[in-house]
Amino acid sequence: VYTAELPDTGYLKWDRPLSESPEAAQALGLSGDALNMTGEKLYEKLWMKYWKDHIRETKNNPDPKFNPMDMASEELQRLGITGIEYIDSVSRGMGTGTSNLVLFDPSKARITARE
Repeated sequence: VYTAELPDTGYLKWDRPLSESPEAAQALGLSGDALNMTGEKLYEKLWMKYWKDHIRETKNNPDPKFNPMDMASEELQRLGITGIEYIDSVSRGMGTGTSNLVLFDPSKARITARE
């Protein structure tokens, strides 16, 4: 079991409207109705854009190693987004509770203890 210090801010909130992810919304230049979209929907739009571009560029013969989700994560990281925050499975039905974090850059975590 590890204990780690993680960045406090800059996460894209997966289960929530982008209006609740101010750093992500600002980095992406979003405003207005776009702020009603969830982080999950935004992520889906990003990776779908990369997938469609790849299909067009490869003339419908995609590289099986191409991963549009990696491309979406890399784009968000380049824009200064720390990672993704999502409500854990126990809390999900309640809409609130504890969350899990996914860091785009694991070097941002600092292990402080090992058991």
